[in-house]
Amino acid sequence: PLMLDEFSLTSPDQSIKARKANFFEKLYTSCYNFVLSFIKDYNGVSGTLDDESMVTQTINVWVARGTEWAETIKYLADAEFTPKTGILVNIHVVPSSQLNAGSANALLLSLISGDAPDVALGVTSSSPVEFAIRDAVCDLSEFDDFSNVKERFMEKNFVPFQYQDGVYALPETMNFTCLFYRKDIFEKYGYKLPDTWEDLYYGVLPQMYQNGMQFYMPQDFSIFLYQNNGSFYSEDGLTSALDSEAAYTAFKEYTELFTNYGSPASANFLTRFRTGEMPLGVGSFSFYIQLCTAAPELLGNWGIAPLPGIWEDGQINRSSGGLAAEADMILAKDEEKKSAAWEFLKWWSSTETQVTYSRELESSIGIEARWNSANREAFLALDWSKGDVEVIEEMWTWATETPVLLGSYYTTRYINNAFNSVVISGNLTVRDALEEAVEAINRELKSKQIEYGVSGND
Repeated sequence: PLMLDEFSLTSPDQSIKARKANFFEKLYTSCYNFVLSFIKDYNGVSGTLDDESMVTQTINVWVARGTEWAETIKYLADAEFTPKTGILVNIHVVPSSQLNAGSANALLLSLISGDAPDVALGVTSSSPVEFAIRDAVCDLSEFDDFSNVKERFMEKNFVPFQYQDGVYALPETMNFTCLFYRKDIFEKYGYKLPDTWEDLYYGVLPQMYQNGMQFYMPQDFSIFLYQNNGSFYSEDGLTSALDSEAAYTAFKEYTELFTNYGSPASANFLTRFRTGEMPLGVGSFSFYIQLCTAAPELLGNWGIAPLPGIWEDGQINRSSGGLAAEADMILAKDEEKKSAAWEFLKWWSSTETQVTYSRELESSIGIEARWNSANREAFLALDWSKGDVEVIEEMWTWATETPVLLGSYYTTRYINNAFNSVVISGNLTVRDALEEAVEAINRELKSKQIEYGVSGND
């Protein structure tokens, strides 16, 4: 972007002198800005509300996104939401890391000090339950019309937000996982897209290796676990379920893709996809947007396809995890504030608002700002190609989610440790690495259950 302080037009015979501030003007401006820094709200977003609009209540909303995203929300709220409801929405921009559970951050500190926002937008999917455990967020299922609002989203999207029969967030964005492939390279060499993992191992991979090419697989154990009908946790949510036969089979196949079939444990998929070194790999929505914006030379030469899977009961099981992305929470304690915040979330998550917001972002910023709304109808209303929509919808039918439990953060950490022990260092067998991981995960789950007064006997 180009910013101009002044634009001068003169006749050719006139000379233009560059104007510079003198010492006293600079001193005055510096002092003025210093004083202003004590009172100016640098995180607030200015509004465009009509002076004639009647305001009966005000709510504070923290947005964990860029300024352009927050300004668009504020513009739409002032134009559509506030005039209809009388609820003024104050928008504040905060870094995304400041709205998540874990280490000390702005949201956690605001809760402790009693100065928390009424609504938080753009929270990671693992955070709502962490705050619910600490009785810091509102149970949305208590609202009478929650079931009607819930129909806007896929049922699986709510799995990470549920805790003890309550639902503590609304989905804001969602993801999809699929195969990305280079159409031009597949056509040139006669490769066929794999339907199953066996098709990949014994069909496509040998052909690719003969031509010096590789397959990209991210470190995502959930794909193999869910395709083998496994689960991360027991039904009561108290212990890890990774000691099952399904989990062992899944982890063995997962690690063998790297140890036996040569998939690199770490690679820059975007760069190698562009050069043709990796014409096939697993990616998500973010990679789709990267290709649209950072690889214009590949326009028309790449496509997406469903994930490979496992034959089961006459069909291919293409299950994958990672459906839910960001979420929206209500942190207000006052009943009137809760009601106002719920009205805002209902308006914000509606199909009409999400479609308008998506189009505003994409028209002003570009396709890199494409909004992957969790509202299914709004997501599909965007400018997708017909073939891409069919793949996305098919993968949605197979997508699932992992519940968030007390101490569940340990699961990801120790699955990664087990992966490194088998694939990177090679100092443990598949069974030993998985058993060590299960033992460590169960120990942490038990520790957290004791800390918060939850046990099997209870």
